[in-house]
Amino acid sequence: MKYDVVVIGAGLAGMTAALKSLIEGRRVVVIAAGENTLYYASGSLDLYGGKENPWAAVKRLESERPDHPYALIGTALIEESFRFLMGELETVCPYQENSGENVWVPTSLGGFRPSYLLPNGQFPAVSLKKKKVLVVGFSSYRDFNSRLVASGMVSRGCEARAIDLDLHYDKINCNSIDLAYYFDDHWPDLIKSLQETAKDVDCLAFPAVLGLNNFLDIHQNLQDALGRPVIEIPTLPPSVPGIRLSRAMLARIQQQGAEVIKGFPVISTRVSDDICLGVYIDTPGHPRYVEGDSFILATGGILGGGIVVSEKSVDEKVFGVPVEVPVNENQEYPYARCGLKANKRLQPLDKDRKVLYRNVFCAGRILGGYDPDLEHDGAGAAIATGYKAALEAGRGDS
Repeated sequence: MKYDVVVIGAGLAGMTAALKSLIEGRRVVVIAAGENTLYYASGSLDLYGGKENPWAAVKRLESERPDHPYALIGTALIEESFRFLMGELETVCPYQENSGENVWVPTSLGGFRPSYLLPNGQFPAVSLKKKKVLVVGFSSYRDFNSRLVASGMVSRGCEARAIDLDLHYDKINCNSIDLAYYFDDHWPDLIKSLQETAKDVDCLAFPAVLGLNNFLDIHQNLQDALGRPVIEIPTLPPSVPGIRLSRAMLARIQQQGAEVIKGFPVISTRVSDDICLGVYIDTPGHPRYVEGDSFILATGGILGGGIVVSEKSVDEKVFGVPVEVPVNENQEYPYARCGLKANKRLQPLDKDRKVLYRNVFCAGRILGGYDPDLEHDGAGAAIATGYKAALEAGRGDS
């Protein structure tokens, strides 16, 4: 079978691209070598920056940083991509924004970090200041220190205190994922333990382990039963909110009719001049050939495995597109900004800035020119470039 769009990579960028392509009525296959990096993410979706209005900062990038992915997309399309994703996730993993502003959300290390779109379970954090907050931990769970979190909240103007519950879950490993599965069935235990204590506070904060399969119902049921807002604070990886988002997007893609081939990497490509005809996947027995009209490369950066760093080279492993590694005045190599160069259609460029493949489009962390950890723009760039790549793939190689 020949597909309209072949998406290589199933992270946030790849799944956004697949979902938009499907909504546009195209036949889509998604190829993923393994799990994506959302399993290590907080679940909140950054746009850009910290204290200032993120949209003003994004607008400036169009003129000040022409190599930044946002400059290739434009503010209007970035906004459109966010609205699209929020709409698609509305019933399965809803997100909220705070009137176009960044929000400072608590972390499991006792600090606060800026973000833009928050899952429903994290959103009440926008109004924590001057509130009485009860931070709830679990006695055998070592990836969340309730007293450290409460101390951090106090430093930000909250009246916070901590409590640790012993729910007698001796038969499970006390990690984030196992706890989330545990609370899928045993969330009423929390009501029994906290009903009296909750009367003296304005809000309750839990580690983000309140269910994997039933998290929307659990969050609402706890708020109704305790009569107080409930927030979740992302923990150390693996991240339950990130897993929820990944699963929700994957399920939505499959509901829309995409084929998903997971666990088998692309090992080679078949090209003719500047057109990709198909890719070979390392499936058992013999490689499977997947033919397509357009291809979206969203395999991630160094962490995601799309870019491979060795002692002698930095390589993109699917199409062999040159990876640009910026050099600063001290001759140091800031790998955080390394990635592929692309034009405004997101087609990959060679070292002379000529299009390598007319029907290949790049999305997400595979692109260079930005540092998500420093600039807080990784999720936004993934969503916007994934959305744009889907639009361009729909236009074809014209």
